[in-house]
Parts: sequence; structure tokens; C-alpha cells
Amino acid sequence: MVYPWIGQFLFGRLQFLNCRGFYSC
Repeated sequence: MVYPWIGQFLFGRLQFLNCRGFYSC
């Protein structure tokens, strides 16, 4: 990506949502 930190932010957000919605972490 052009801005790696944006990718990290979005990826972290997705993991957070998955953690809450679909997986039990």
C-alpha cells in the first residue's frame, strides 16, 4: 500500500471486529 500505517489500522480494525463478532479471543 501507499500508506502502510493505514493498512495496519484497517487490518487491526477488521481483526477487532472479527474478534467481537465471530471469534472468541
